Amino acid sequence: MQLTSVVASVTPESISPTFNAPWMGFLGSIAGWAGGTALVVLVIVLVVGAVVWIASKLGSSGRGQDAGISIILWGLLAAGIVGAIGGLVGWAAGLPLI
Repeated sequence: MQLTSVVASVTPESISPTFNAPWMGFLGSIAGWAGGTALVVLVIVLVVGAVVWIASKLGSSGRGQDAGISIILWGLLAAGIVGAIGGLVGWAAGLPLI
């Protein structure tokens, strides 16, 4: 059998992803650790933003209040994105990851 006939027999429709490789469990653990770490860091960022906002409110600092609210809003947006990544990838690719 020649190489050209082997290459011609492989079409995109005949290729399908499989998730039973021996390293897939380890990679899933790393992805879980990264997602969990990101969410914990974002919770810390939200707490810092709330502290900045409250301290600025008590000290009547307009720029500090703007910074605190900005930190809180961006932190909530980032937490929502990080939390939705698994579902978004699964939906977009049609793969049952979770």
